[in-house]
Formats: sequence, structure tokens, C-alpha cells
Amino acid sequence: MNNLKETMNNFEIAWNLSNYSNLNIGYKLALNYIKARKYSDAIDIARIIISKYPDHPRIKKDVLDKAQKLLKS
Repeated sequence: MNNLKETMNNFEIAWNLSNYSNLNIGYKLALNYIKARKYSDAIDIARIIISKYPDHPRIKKDVLDKAQKLLKS
């Protein structure tokens, strides 16, 4: 679990430094949030990415839909 926390921390720092605009970092951060069961945070990241990159093929399916489903259960 420490590796996951450390990884999330590093991605959070990189995401903030990129001014929430680096698609790859945001995507990986959102996936790590799902692994850590931080579904609402993953949804927030996914919505930011979708607003900037509406044609991204995997963010809706891999992150947004999955996190919403897990949040409901």
C-alpha cells in the first residue's frame, strides 16, 4: 500500500505542476485513485480531462464509467 500512496503522491505533484493539463499524468492519477478506492477523486480527474480532451478514447470507459459504477456499489 505504501507504493500506491507514493505513486499517487508523485502523480498528484506532477498533475499540479502541469496545471491539470497533462493528459497522461491525469489518466494515470485517476487509475491510481481507483486502485486506492478514491472514486470521487478519480471522477473529478476524468471530468477535467474530458473537458479538455473530449475525444480521448479510454478515459470515459476506463475511469469515469468504472469509478461511477464502483461508487454506486
